[in-house]
Amino acid sequence: MDELQTELRKPYLIVTGRSMNPSKIEIPGSVFSIGRGTDNDLQISDTLISRMHAEILLVADGQYMLRDKGSKV
Repeated sequence: MDELQTELRKPYLIVTGRSMNPSKIEIPGSVFSIGRGTDNDLQISDTLISRMHAEILLVADGQYMLRDKGSKV
């Protein structure tokens, strides 16, 4: 597999928001955390988001699952 094909196969999110242009964020490992807290892989500075809001988990080869952490704001 050449470098371009490898790059195209990397999992990523496209993040958009009210005050920003869309950006592409690579999901580098088997667990990708999302939330307001500074220790998350994707930090979202919004009071409607919990400190540890959700995770993206690698569940099988090339398949991912979004898991809500069930926390309250």
